[in-house]
Amino acid sequence: MGSLAEVYLATAPDGRPYVVKRLREDMRNDAARALMLIEEGELLMRLVHAGLVHCEAVSREPPAQVLTHVDGVPLHAALTMMGEQGQRFEPARAVDLVRMLATTLAYLHAQQVCHLDIGPDNVLVARDGRVVLTDLARGQWPGRRTRIDYEPIPHKLGYCAPELWKGEPLSAATDIYQLGCLLWELLAG
Repeated sequence: MGSLAEVYLATAPDGRPYVVKRLREDMRNDAARALMLIEEGELLMRLVHAGLVHCEAVSREPPAQVLTHVDGVPLHAALTMMGEQGQRFEPARAVDLVRMLATTLAYLHAQQVCHLDIGPDNVLVARDGRVVLTDLARGQWPGRRTRIDYEPIPHKLGYCAPELWKGEPLSAATDIYQLGCLLWELLAG
């Protein structure tokens, strides 16, 4: 469960796995958070990139998204497991992961979308070797109706770009800063 949604694995009638991202029960009466989840889903339906999770459908009641399932593991789980074993990513693999994420960010930025929450909890490492970026809930894009509070999140302080601390406008540069922080975490463990 994230701060906004509960995430469930589901199976379609044809047997294909999907992920359902549903607004948390305790937030069902929060119209702003419901709109946040719906807008994110609508955006993910329009965007198509191998390095980005795709939304198949959006429900308004209850507020939810049906996402394509990525067969893999969250990057934060891989980092935790490796850390417990006294390991870290090989530098070449770390650079390869970040390169794939940079390609996805270049696609998003060309669409005038800023993710603004890059970190190991929003990255999946697929079994086929792809890296897939998830969770655009805090993102910015033209036409977004939801106002997002961009205060630093306590468990993500190490990823906060200088402009966030200074209260300055966030941009694609914020994503690139966070990507650099992710590379450092992959290399340093």
